[in-house]
Amino acid sequence: MKNSSKPNSCRGSAIIVALVISFIGTLGVLATVSIISARGDLGEMELYGMDRQVKTDNSAALAKAVLYRRYLPYNATSGAEGTYIVPGDWGSAKVGAVSNAALSGSSLRTNPTGAAPSSSMTVDVDVQINSGRELSGADHYIEESYQLRSFSPILGGTLFNVHGHITGRQVTLSGNLSVKGGALFHAAPYNQGAALNLSADKVMIPNPHPTSPEPAPNFAGNPRISNFPNYPQTTGEAPSFNNFTGQLFVVNNPTIPSNSYVHKVLANPADSATLNGTTGAADAAGADTLPDNASVNNTLNTMKWDPDVTYAQFINALRSSYLSSNYMITMIYDRTKLSKPDMISILRSKAPLPDDVMTRIARPSTPLTEAERENLLFSTDFSYVNSGEETLWVNLDSNFLPNLVVNGVRDLILIGSNGVGSARTIAIDNQNTPLENVEFRNGTNTRQLILAARRNFAGPTTNFSFRNAGAFPRWNLILEVENVNANLNLNSGVSGATFIGGVRTDSDFRINGGTLTLDRETNDSQLQFLASRSTWIETYR
Repeated sequence: MKNSSKPNSCRGSAIIVALVISFIGTLGVLATVSIISARGDLGEMELYGMDRQVKTDNSAALAKAVLYRRYLPYNATSGAEGTYIVPGDWGSAKVGAVSNAALSGSSLRTNPTGAAPSSSMTVDVDVQINSGRELSGADHYIEESYQLRSFSPILGGTLFNVHGHITGRQVTLSGNLSVKGGALFHAAPYNQGAALNLSADKVMIPNPHPTSPEPAPNFAGNPRISNFPNYPQTTGEAPSFNNFTGQLFVVNNPTIPSNSYVHKVLANPADSATLNGTTGAADAAGADTLPDNASVNNTLNTMKWDPDVTYAQFINALRSSYLSSNYMITMIYDRTKLSKPDMISILRSKAPLPDDVMTRIARPSTPLTEAERENLLFSTDFSYVNSGEETLWVNLDSNFLPNLVVNGVRDLILIGSNGVGSARTIAIDNQNTPLENVEFRNGTNTRQLILAARRNFAGPTTNFSFRNAGAFPRWNLILEVENVNANLNLNSGVSGATFIGGVRTDSDFRINGGTLTLDRETNDSQLQFLASRSTWIETYR
């Protein structure tokens, strides 16, 4: 009986083992199924996350493209609130309205991104970025604050700015240049045949084509260069070229009047004047004109031709008599019985001279030497004298000098100031007459001046020179030239010159003789709203 029970015991053990194995296998299958399910859920969530990330990136890129295309280069009316969609439901952005154009912003604020300059004019834009659908099926939007920033690069520390020429032609740079700040060379073809001996704290060459870079200027000074991707920016919309390729358009830009020197000057008619080089005009301390007096004129004319009247009697009569504008002008050209030194002395005794006489004195065709012309002009306080023969004298030392818009001037003579006055702008928008000569008189000009010049035609090079300036003249000056080839002549006793301000150009710029030094203007409270700006976009949440 004992032996007969042994097989039954074995069978029971086998069953138990089988049940255990079956149980374990079931757990394994369930675990495997559970893992597969979890992996599937993870893959689905990753796909969902990728979908949202793609939509977020697309929406952010779309928002920035809209801001650059519609909000940044144009005036505020085109910056209306709107929703923009990527086709195929791959993103969207809701861009808020703006109160005014970026280039006309007047709110000076610190840059939140730490970009240079540390503060700039700001126009805020609220943007909602579509980051994809939530599990509920509704779109989720991320709220971001974009800032349309604008500021003068010169006041921001970039003192030498070379922009691409509007025609795409090569730009020649040469001479000795020392920049106590940054030098920025926009991606553009430069003439490698002439060397610019440059020293600067920072040299930047943004380039939109890193695989096929534009040739850099031929720097003889071998400065340290920081090459970086093209920074999209504009100085204002122009009808004939892309807004963001670095061209300069700030002297007369009717599309963006808030960043156009001509329009900014004319916006304040009480403090501006418009001059044409072929029309005589003056702003002096005397009357506009002195009318004729027939009785006095007859008496003086009779004395001039009377042989019994001595020279001394005639001179005394001129000194003591009322002289009309016409009579004084006649004296300049017809000096019968009158020497030139006595004529000059008599006219000086009649100061302040009337405006129409000042205009005639300033004419190159007047039979006066340069020294005699200056002697007479400076007998009367004046802010400007426009000869009518394409020569303009501007006295920066005048307390009543307005901002000027000028057309048709061939020769510009700037008299430096040793005092302090409000910052002034001279915008030269020559339509037909080439600006051939700009002369800086005096070794010092402490009055802040913006000289902006352009021409809409090909013409001869404009020569900039110093006179009566000493070896090292220093001028507070921001110089901006469009389509104007410039030769800065540092010779004839001038070893080197300093512009406290900076230079923006899109054309040839040659420095002959000594070294031009650009130093930063730190007192920029007035210039912030006068100087032209570049504009860009910053974003932060």
